[in-house]
Amino acid sequence: MEYKGYSGTMHQDKNGHYHGRITGHSDLTYSGATIESFERAFRSTVNDLIKSKRRKKTIFFSILGVLVAFVFLLIATCPNEQAHKDRISTVVKQGVGLSVNGTDDSMKGLGAFVQLLGGGIAEYAFDQMLEVNNYFIFSVGTVTMDGETKPMTIGVLGHVFTTISKEEVAEFLK
Repeated sequence: MEYKGYSGTMHQDKNGHYHGRITGHSDLTYSGATIESFERAFRSTVNDLIKSKRRKKTIFFSILGVLVAFVFLLIATCPNEQAHKDRISTVVKQGVGLSVNGTDDSMKGLGAFVQLLGGGIAEYAFDQMLEVNNYFIFSVGTVTMDGETKPMTIGVLGHVFTTISKEEVAEFLK
């Protein structure tokens, strides 16, 4: 039997009922008490197989579309070098505030002057040392000191995260 490019087998059991399988799909069976009902069952099974393949193809392309859209989102929102430098600057300022005042409040008493002076120098140093590599879907800011390169920032989806905290900056400055 042939229908829409698919073929099937036909066997009659001892009770006179007809049974068959779609060729190449041993799990797709059909049966009927008469030749007419058997042929209807065969066509119905082929139609179900075609619908199932369409559904799978639709699901595949939907998932692929979402993945492609997500990659484009990552590319479009990958933080630039300035975003990394701004984030490191913020952490350094907060760290200087902690080391001077015991708090990251940047404008408290005499600590404000020390913070401006020391923070400006630290910011300048990090600004000069920070190298940002853009990998299209994310970016990484590294600093090389004493021949050792360490990641300091990671940028993804428009955000920059630091691998160093304000407390570590404050401890380093002490």
